[in-house]
Amino acid sequence: VIATSAISASFLAYPAVVIHHGVDAERYAPPPDRAAAFTAAGLPGRYLIGCFGRVRAQKGTDVFVEAMCELLPRHPDFSAVIVGAITPDQAGFADALRAKIAAAGLAARIVILGERPIDEVVDWFKRLTIYAFTSRNEGYGLTLIEAMASGAALVASRAGAAEIVIGDSDAGVLVPTGD
Repeated sequence: VIATSAISASFLAYPAVVIHHGVDAERYAPPPDRAAAFTAAGLPGRYLIGCFGRVRAQKGTDVFVEAMCELLPRHPDFSAVIVGAITPDQAGFADALRAKIAAAGLAARIVILGERPIDEVVDWFKRLTIYAFTSRNEGYGLTLIEAMASGAALVASRAGAAEIVIGDSDAGVLVPTGD
């Protein structure tokens, strides 16, 4: 049995070998010009904060929206993007997030794109200044290392492999889950 982290392996009834996820470092690499990559997005400002993954409470998408509604009014150079599938059972959750964003007057600066083709997702990673990993519960958190490989600064909840990936390094900041 193979597990992606010792944490995941600890839930198994059988002994497991831990093999951590990896990413294609050529594909997920910092862009030659992050400012130009951001400009191609057509969003206001100069910097982008992103949260990628299925849009649902487990992934903390609501935590991300709450944080952006609080922070973006004080930081006009930033916009935010959410990339990830919205399944039919989560449509109401996504609609509530959109309503919260609209009520905050931030519809032009916090964009929920939904699911995108992988090549487009890679382009969005390259536009990021900051990646917010907001999961409440996670098996590993592949998007965290995709963002890291793309050169984004990381702010991560202590879910999945975030503590393993970031640890005591200067690669990012760890926060309590749900914060």
